[in-house]
Amino acid sequence: MAPKGVDSSEKFSGFDGGKELAIKINASQAGDSSNWNAALSVDHEIKIKKPGKSAFYEARKLDERFDTKKAAFDTRMARMGKSGDKAAYLFNRDDQDSDGDGLTNLEELAFGGDSLMGDKRTAKPQAIRKNDGYECITFKRYQDAYNTGDDRIEYIIETSRDLRTWTTDSDSTNGPLQVGNAVDMGGGMEKVVYRSRQKRTENGGKQLYIRVRVKSK
Repeated sequence: MAPKGVDSSEKFSGFDGGKELAIKINASQAGDSSNWNAALSVDHEIKIKKPGKSAFYEARKLDERFDTKKAAFDTRMARMGKSGDKAAYLFNRDDQDSDGDGLTNLEELAFGGDSLMGDKRTAKPQAIRKNDGYECITFKRYQDAYNTGDDRIEYIIETSRDLRTWTTDSDSTNGPLQVGNAVDMGGGMEKVVYRSRQKRTENGGKQLYIRVRVKSK
């Protein structure tokens, strides 16, 4: 049931260029002259941060698993000769793997993973092998409306036949293309499928590979 005064048919329209939304809630209870007095009105404000890098790293610090995972990370770094402030700095870098599951913090963020839990199997992009001769890959990504500003994530889908030379999706002639419509996964994320433009049997039947890379400032 929608709160009083709120149209339940209205949908969230975005953050209007800001990084935070504030929702003010007022709770009140009228009195009953024969049973109880009216309660004092209570105001509460809920702040919602726009999905993105800053919100991702701030939320980690509030997680009850944070200290345990950081201690385990510090131990791994100490074996590599890095400890103290250096290890603490690395723990929150995009290119580091906080939970040791094989995905960097940036990849966890980009694909909707949990950087404090080993979830590589569910968060990592998955290859789809069909009997049509094409290579396909599916993954979760941020919707454009939530993927803006200085911490915007760039998703680069590529194909290759030798793992050295890669063709990106910006090449409308040879690069991979999105097939079907994106599926809304909630939380500002969507699931998409990309397919190679060429078949595995083309160009002499050489092996064909497909991948997605992510970049961010």
